[in-house]
Amino acid sequence: MANITILHLTDIHAGPGQYSDTDAKVNLAGATGPTPLARLAQYLSALPTKPDYVVVSGDLTNRGEEKGFQEVRQWLLQQIKQGNLPDHDRFLIVPGNHDVTRRMRVSEPDTRFLGFWKNFGTTFPHAVVPGYDPDSPTPSIAGATRFGGIKTAVEDGVIRLVQSLPFILDLSNDVLIYGFNSSHACGHPLDPDPKIIGPIETAIKTAEPAVAGLLRGAADSYLNSLVVDGGEVGSAQLAQFSRHMTTLKKQLGDHFERLTKIAVLHHHIGHLWQQQLELKVFEAVVDAAGFKQALTEFRFDLVLHGHKHTNHVGIDGSLIPVDRKERFNPLCVVSGGTVGGYPRTNDHQSFKVIELIADKGPRNMARVREIPLLPRHDPSPVISKESRIFDVSLADRFPHLHEVGQAKDALDRDLVSRLAPELHEYPSLKMTGFTIDTGGQRLFTSKIGYRCYAYIENDGLRVFYEVMQATKALKFGTLARVRWLLTELIAVSDTERSTKVVLLVGNLEETHYSEAEKSGETELSLSKLRDWLAPAIAAKLVDLRTHNYSQAEVATLTAARGV
Repeated sequence: MANITILHLTDIHAGPGQYSDTDAKVNLAGATGPTPLARLAQYLSALPTKPDYVVVSGDLTNRGEEKGFQEVRQWLLQQIKQGNLPDHDRFLIVPGNHDVTRRMRVSEPDTRFLGFWKNFGTTFPHAVVPGYDPDSPTPSIAGATRFGGIKTAVEDGVIRLVQSLPFILDLSNDVLIYGFNSSHACGHPLDPDPKIIGPIETAIKTAEPAVAGLLRGAADSYLNSLVVDGGEVGSAQLAQFSRHMTTLKKQLGDHFERLTKIAVLHHHIGHLWQQQLELKVFEAVVDAAGFKQALTEFRFDLVLHGHKHTNHVGIDGSLIPVDRKERFNPLCVVSGGTVGGYPRTNDHQSFKVIELIADKGPRNMARVREIPLLPRHDPSPVISKESRIFDVSLADRFPHLHEVGQAKDALDRDLVSRLAPELHEYPSLKMTGFTIDTGGQRLFTSKIGYRCYAYIENDGLRVFYEVMQATKALKFGTLARVRWLLTELIAVSDTERSTKVVLLVGNLEETHYSEAEKSGETELSLSKLRDWLAPAIAAKLVDLRTHNYSQAEVATLTAARGV
């Protein structure tokens, strides 16, 4: 079984002003260290397997200049040609805040993404580039195994983009990678205050040339201070994402749920562990809440980003409400560090390889390998021995009911109050554990401890109460537990005291604690349990009482108890 691998590169920062590991006090011809991309090429050639997909999550350049874009583009094409990277259609590239051309005046034409689009728009699948990409609604995927990305045509010797979908869908590997442009609000000027800029512009017109030059510098400084650099996905892009996912979900049916779904953007969408304090306007994605909600509702698994130059792998479930019937899973968020920028203190430039465990979905696990770009002539030992490895779960990361002690206790008490009010009549109610003699001394120790919810003794009758909360169909383990309990209790009952077992079962399938795979499976299993216990119920040895919880009941109960 071959796993699926995704190469994650971010924050390359190529071009003028890029990082250099050379302390150049004087300039000597040829006396320069390798560029970050040259070092990265060594590491890619030493990877044990060629990645199946490549994700580049922004800041390809240092200043959004043409030289930086061309350097990255030519390097990627060379790596493809050398066999270190897969073909163009298995890439997904998104722009970062360093990839936009800043404009200081609202009156200037918006060419912020021209450099990015000119170098990558007709070559690689990419996130939406406003003003350049054609409007591409999701067409039918009938009969296709690979879908999305770009389609081009040559007209009069010019390559024209005829389709640009910001995702890669590979049904043969059950992988969906969706790219978002989070740099819409980067390099964008705010409107200047006319009370400030007006008098300066007026004075420039009548001032002497030397003074006018100084005033023009002051005006430019003021206008430059109004250029924002904020992360934003935007309502239009979120609406397009929703349309794409709704269409794919409708066309794929159950196959949609088997996909491992990965989102890519440049900016971080939440706080990182040991994050550096950064004092600036628009420190994070301004619409992160809506973005994360959309990803969560469509059951995305992973988010890959860059921007902070901080290596981090974590779980983000802070947005998920606990008062909803739907069982949402939190997102696994991977911060990619930096390939060519300045890393955090005590860290290294690095890249990541995400390994999706299993060749087909649905997948439960992924492995993130963080590989430092250390200055070694042989990178193989670094990859095998100095990488950091993170194993992450891709499913059922929302806490199960039995993992939330307060909620379980509150529901148990409520169920007893609803189904066994007689227990309140016994102030001397015993709730301690008791032992049952198994009698199988050849196989087990003679006694084993078992804790029931409660038991009462009255007039020669001993009644044991057991509480169970069913979040899905009762399977063999639960039935075996019930059979063992009943068999042992009836076996040890004596002639002086009759024994009875009361089973109290809450059906939580219609709540957010549900783990049911099919609608109605829990109720059906309870019906089968009643049929199975029919002889014991008829003999008054067992009493089975059930309650079907609604989401409103659970929400009210947990809120009232502060759970």
